[in-house]
Amino acid sequence: MVESRGSDVSKFFSHPCQFIIGAMDIAALPLDHVHEVAFIGRSNVGKSTLLNAIFNNKNIARVSNTPGRTQQINLFSVMAKLYIADLPGYGYAKLSRTAIRTLSTLIRNYLFYRAQLQRVFLLVDSRHGMKTSDFEMLSFLSECGVVAQIILTKIDKISGLELSSVLKEVEQDIKPYAICHNKIIPVGNSPNSAIQSLKEEIYGICTPHTEI
Repeated sequence: MVESRGSDVSKFFSHPCQFIIGAMDIAALPLDHVHEVAFIGRSNVGKSTLLNAIFNNKNIARVSNTPGRTQQINLFSVMAKLYIADLPGYGYAKLSRTAIRTLSTLIRNYLFYRAQLQRVFLLVDSRHGMKTSDFEMLSFLSECGVVAQIILTKIDKISGLELSSVLKEVEQDIKPYAICHNKIIPVGNSPNSAIQSLKEEIYGICTPHTEI
C-alpha cells in the first residue's frame, strides 16, 4: 500500500507543471473547485529553488539572489487538478514603500479571500530560524483560518546538530498557533527524501481522490 501510494505520488508529479497566470489582483485568478496550496516566506528563503525541485524542472520558477524578485502571484497547474501559488516574499527591504504596500495588500487579499486555498507552506531559512515577520505571518494566517505548515530550507548549509536544534526551537515557536501543522519538513538544495515527503503531503491535501 505504501509503495503504491509512493508510485501514485511520483506519477502525479511527473506530469508537466503549467504556468497559468501572474496576477497582481486576486480577481484575475481562476475560481473553480481545484484544490490549491501556496508557498510563501521571507525574500530569498529558497522558494523558487524548492518549487523547481518538486517538479524536477529548473524552469518552473525563476531563481534569483535578488530579494523581492517575485512581485505577483504566480499560479501553476498540474493536470488541471492542482493549483500551486508562488506568493511574493515578505521582508523585501530593497523595494520602494509603494511597492511593499502593493505586495502586502496583494498577499493579504489572497490569504483572506482565496476560498479554494487548502494550505500555506511557510518557508523558514534553517540558518536563521523564525523571525518577527514569520510570526506576523502566522498570526495573520490564524486570522484567516488558513492551515500553515513550516518548511525549513537550506538545511545543507548547516550541520546536523544545528538542524536538530533549530527543529526543536521552531517546534516550540509554533505551538501557540492552532492553525500550524505540527509536522515540519526540512529541505535542502540537493534532492532528498524530504522532497518526496513534501510531495506526499501536497498530494494528500489536494488530490485525495485523483485518478492518475
